[in-house]
Amino acid sequence: DFLHAKLLLILAITFTATIFYILIALVFGLINGGCNIFEGMESVLYVFLFTLNYLCFSALIAFYIKRSGLAIILLLSYFVFESILGLIIKYNFKSRLGNFFPLQSSDELLPWNALKTMGKLVGKGEVDIDNYYYLIATCIWIVVYYFILRRKMATSDL
Repeated sequence: DFLHAKLLLILAITFTATIFYILIALVFGLINGGCNIFEGMESVLYVFLFTLNYLCFSALIAFYIKRSGLAIILLLSYFVFESILGLIIKYNFKSRLGNFFPLQSSDELLPWNALKTMGKLVGKGEVDIDNYYYLIATCIWIVVYYFILRRKMATSDL
């Protein structure tokens, strides 16, 4: 029950963030003269999964590391570690497999279009991986977090 209560809190925060994203997108779209409010609606799903992935990963760290300060430091350190490891894989092995790490898979769902455009102007035209692969990878990671947390709760005595 404790785990499911925490997961419901994570879902509530995720839904709230997604609704906030929808409202902000509608406001900016209407201010800038957008004509079709349903254009780019897949990004709402991406924001939902992005938020859910980050919060579930944070919950995983929080359940294993009982001290909140240490858990925060470990989470921030993991962000840096994953980025560096992903870049090493990308440049040394000429592979995009680093994009399928736990948090990077959801990051790739919402790319920075300005950086992609600059890369194309400079001549770094890399082959893009379809978002469906990142979507599947993100969902798999969320399920993995859940089963790890469930096993942790079954074997520990909180």
